[in-house]
Amino acid sequence: MDEQNNFTELFLRHDRKAIDKWEQYLRVYDYELSALVAAGRPLRFLEIGVQNGGSLELWSKFLPEGSEIHGIDIDPRVSSLEFESKYIRVDVVDATDSNRLEKILGSELLDIIIDDGSHICDDVRHSFEILFPRLALGGRYVIEDLACSYDSHYGGGLKSAGSSIEFLKHLIDCLHNDYVQPLLADADAMNKVSAYNRFLGRITFYDSIAIIEKLSFEKSRPYQRILGGNATALQPFSNWLPFFSTSKLQGLLFAHPAVRQFEQAFFTELEQRRLEATALSAKVAELSEEVQRLRASLDNCRVEQDPRG
Repeated sequence: MDEQNNFTELFLRHDRKAIDKWEQYLRVYDYELSALVAAGRPLRFLEIGVQNGGSLELWSKFLPEGSEIHGIDIDPRVSSLEFESKYIRVDVVDATDSNRLEKILGSELLDIIIDDGSHICDDVRHSFEILFPRLALGGRYVIEDLACSYDSHYGGGLKSAGSSIEFLKHLIDCLHNDYVQPLLADADAMNKVSAYNRFLGRITFYDSIAIIEKLSFEKSRPYQRILGGNATALQPFSNWLPFFSTSKLQGLLFAHPAVRQFEQAFFTELEQRRLEATALSAKVAELSEEVQRLRASLDNCRVEQDPRG
């Protein structure tokens, strides 16, 4: 990565408005955002928490030319900040105020959202609930300073139900919602879980920072198992068939080489079951005839023993 597209180098050489970041964030941003930057497409960027404005200047250097850099803050003094780049914009707004955000952002979608705001756990959660739907497909939502989640002054604490970390753990459950039994009686809560499940691609944790990536598509169904290859010396496909219900078999996906192998195993199994069914049918017919003979014999015995006969 050249210096122009290296977040760490740009940060260390930055000589304008002041910036405040933890040192580990520099390599995280280089690693996490390099693919988006390398694509060269102008990005739509929002940062909660402007402070001195240096971070916005840095992002304008790091992101592709023409990227829209938008900062929001509750401090009215940020409105006096001036920037050389025409693509940097600052608004005074609370990131938990959905109505105000609606007026500021309109229908705008965002490729990168960074929460470096109050770090108060309730604010982190509310901002995410408001802004994640505005994240474009394939976008990144970043939450900084998660160390505050363990501090009671920010509404947190270790395993505290209202902490930012516990909320992110909840998102992990949303990510895996296809594999758990529905436990929520609250329909609204279930709808929220389902909505997150359709769009969550991954949640990656680093020291005091988390990256939530949105899927590049809306997931309309649970992921399916896919079989590939055709060499099954240790675990033949035929061994799998007895353990798959019809619905699970219908849900399987195949790479091309696996299709013939599985098809052969399937029809071999099907033929074996057909032969077994034929044999069982013959046995049932034989037993039915035996039952008829026994009934006839029993009827004869009853006639012979009837004194009125």
